[in-house]
Amino acid sequence: TLNSTLRSVSLIAKADTFRIPQLNFLNYSSYELIPAGTYTFYFVNDFTGNRVDSVRNVSLKSQQAYSFYLTQQNGFPVGAYEVME
Repeated sequence: TLNSTLRSVSLIAKADTFRIPQLNFLNYSSYELIPAGTYTFYFVNDFTGNRVDSVRNVSLKSQQAYSFYLTQQNGFPVGAYEVME
């Protein structure tokens, strides 16, 4: 995560089918294998359980790597992702 205002967030796929727990400022996770498909990912504050932001309808393809991150814009958390080439 690149957002220094939140102490700990988790990245969760819709319906809690996938979770990368407890990420904090400038921290990162190992690679995780997720089946190809279309997902909505949520950034969730680990202390309150509240959703901070989401990245909707991400179409994951096999044999492809993705990087999800949480930044801030005008003081508000903003979730995003990039396809790694």
